[in-house]
Amino acid sequence: MKSAVLILLFSATLCFAASPLQCQFGEIYRECATCEPTCAEPNPICTQECRPAACQCAPGLVRHRGRCIQPLLCQAPITQCGINEVYNECGSMCEPQCNMILGVVVRPQGCIAVCRAGCECAAGHVRINGVCLSETICRRYF
Repeated sequence: MKSAVLILLFSATLCFAASPLQCQFGEIYRECATCEPTCAEPNPICTQECRPAACQCAPGLVRHRGRCIQPLLCQAPITQCGINEVYNECGSMCEPQCNMILGVVVRPQGCIAVCRAGCECAAGHVRINGVCLSETICRRYF
């Protein structure tokens, strides 16, 4: 009986470890992340590139200030950004990402040169779970 309990606990631990990120409400974990819709860009043009694993908005939701919301709740374009973010009228569609497994900052290759107005991480910062943090945090803790 004790060995059956140990096997069950070990199996549960393996299942929990398979998804290293704790996603917020309205998000789903994706091993192969893609670009996601936002209030500013509800229908983004995405490349086929597989980005590092991340929590992304569930289908039917859009990213707004780091959270996933119903598109109906989007307001007029936002020019006031969060901490460590800057507003850019013609920003990149592909922000650098933190590869949580390797602990390195990944800069997506082959981004489409299309302007996207909105908030993006300030220089020297990378978006981790919807929040712009210093790139050194990615290298230090992941």
